[in-house]
Amino acid sequence: MGFLGSFENSFDAKGRVMLPAKYRKSLTSDGTDAKDVKPSIELVVTLSFDNELRVYTSEQFDTYLKGLFANEVNGESRFDETDADERRMRAIVNANSATATFDGTGRIIVPAKLRKLAQIDKEALVEGSGEYLAIWDPDRKERFLMGEDVGGVLNDLVAKRKQRLAAARQAQNSAMGA
Repeated sequence: MGFLGSFENSFDAKGRVMLPAKYRKSLTSDGTDAKDVKPSIELVVTLSFDNELRVYTSEQFDTYLKGLFANEVNGESRFDETDADERRMRAIVNANSATATFDGTGRIIVPAKLRKLAQIDKEALVEGSGEYLAIWDPDRKERFLMGEDVGGVLNDLVAKRKQRLAAARQAQNSAMGA
């Protein structure tokens, strides 16, 4: 079913935030609280297109990356080294991602750089978003829901990539019809 619901929380002075038990239990196949699993479940915290933080398991993050760079012309998942925008996207995603594990109380540490980019100071809205958890500054989330553009540079790169892929699909279809 994935992650559902939302919880208000806050970061402490060391950059730790508690993930609710409901979400920690969803990270394991048997419903065990993830903070009690040894070795600890590895998570990836990354900055998203809308500049919220996303928390994935390492497996979910790999799936996210494959989808991000999927070749929509022929359905292959690949990264095009010759495409400057794809290299830029990969660099942005990798530079703005970090691994995290649970401490004994169910908290994860989110690096200061990522909190700053997401404009999260202390208060945090932790919400389920299907395959991942999202962490927002509550005010920014409200602005996002009201239609304000809170996105970052990745939005522009993805839009350009979609245009190129659409043009490639059209050229491929034209060649097949000729």
